[in-house]
Amino acid sequence: MTCWEYKKCTPETCRLCPAYPNSGYECWKIPGTMCEDGKLQYLDMREKMEHCFKCDFYEFSGKEH
Repeated sequence: MTCWEYKKCTPETCRLCPAYPNSGYECWKIPGTMCEDGKLQYLDMREKMEHCFKCDFYEFSGKEH
């Protein structure tokens, strides 16, 4: 399952997100994602990863911190 399927992103969000359509299985590695309605779009990667480590999709994907 991809992040946009799991999070039920809108088509508009998907269209704007750099994780779509090829990186939805490891979105935490992609800068500028539209997670949380675009709130992560402008975070640097350190700040983004702090958020991603708490994300339910990250946990669902079975990744270790």
